[in-house]
Amino acid sequence: MREIWIIGCGGSDADGVGFEFAVGDVDDIKQILFDKVERDREYDEENWTHGTESVDEVAERVTGTVYAFSCFNDYHIDYEAKPLRTITMDACI
Repeated sequence: MREIWIIGCGGSDADGVGFEFAVGDVDDIKQILFDKVERDREYDEENWTHGTESVDEVAERVTGTVYAFSCFNDYHIDYEAKPLRTITMDACI
């Protein structure tokens, strides 16, 4: 089912968490997160140690979120996507 997702990005070198919207089904969002990890890896290949290495490794968590990550020698980057419909106002108060 295509829907609106919020993607959060944070990590050890980030001040805070960055957010963006995406539209798609779970498979689309997994591809988006994997593409972000691949971009990170290409940007700093010499310091890459491990992380999400294929779309199949992008995790679907029981909470309904989708997660991927990159780890480097001195820092890491985490990506998590959550369907907008699952975010309630009482969680924000």
